[in-house]
Amino acid sequence: NFPPESEIAVTKKAVSEQEDAGALKPGDVFTAEGLLYPLLIESSNDAAEAFAGSVGREKFMAMMNAEVEELGMGNTFFANPSGLDESVFGGGTGYSTAADLVKMAKFIKSNYPEIFDTLSIGARDLYADRHKFHHRMQSTNELLSDKNWPVEILGGKPGEQTKTKQALL
Repeated sequence: NFPPESEIAVTKKAVSEQEDAGALKPGDVFTAEGLLYPLLIESSNDAAEAFAGSVGREKFMAMMNAEVEELGMGNTFFANPSGLDESVFGGGTGYSTAADLVKMAKFIKSNYPEIFDTLSIGARDLYADRHKFHHRMQSTNELLSDKNWPVEILGGKPGEQTKTKQALL
């Protein structure tokens, strides 16, 4: 939904999101393609909010939920751009199922394999304003650096939800 070279400015509202992975600052400007790196490598909630803010949060959420509906992911709902469990922070919560996440992964692998290329990056430099060094990103996916893991990791997004975690305990 974003041309790769379109510019997205990080706002104060975007960096006020819970968590601070990505070290983004108000006034930073990235291409849409460049902003995918902190989103996918560092799990930057600020990057997710910057994307949403660039078109309007409500419109962005409608786009996300329309996409999962189109993919037949009937047991998935996004309550916010980042995937945070907002019920912990006083808001609503999104949800999904393992079966729906498999549908999404298959769709991405077939249609946007470059996303898995990005998800498999362990570390990478990030540049703002097209050429200014911003910081060195480190993946939040610990399996990428685990040499004892028995299979090759293509990439993925680690994360947890408080309610899910409690349900599993």
